[in-house]
Amino acid sequence: MEAANLLIISDKKICELIKNSGYNSVFTENYDFNISILKEKKINIILCSSNTPNFNIEEISKKLSKKNKNIQLILFADENDNNIKIEAMQAGFYDVLPFSINQKLLQTYLDKALEKYFLITDMKRYSKSLDQFVKERLIQLKKITRSPENI
Repeated sequence: MEAANLLIISDKKICELIKNSGYNSVFTENYDFNISILKEKKINIILCSSNTPNFNIEEISKKLSKKNKNIQLILFADENDNNIKIEAMQAGFYDVLPFSINQKLLQTYLDKALEKYFLITDMKRYSKSLDQFVKERLIQLKKITRSPENI
């Protein structure tokens, strides 16, 4: 499996958890970043924090998934804030994790999110390839059924 490229939109605490994970990561402390970074850095997973200034789940989900719907969004939030958990899951986030998560458990979540990212990416690629194959076969079938020998 390819290496993950993370975008971390949070405070330094989350970065410390990621530091030794082996993932390539880009860090910003706010949501006012250039969206082109998602494509430039080939971001697979975005880690967001609910305590970051200008935090709005719907806007974040729309802004970030507009460029690449395969990107997995993970939100860090207060363990007891069930409303934000529900809102995030409804907005399409992969999961909502507590700020108190340990590094080993976070690593597991990142690995699973990355696996999902690549499964979706592969599925779309295979689907596109299959569509092309079907189109080619239909063209061949039309040629065969229109030939004078078959009339």
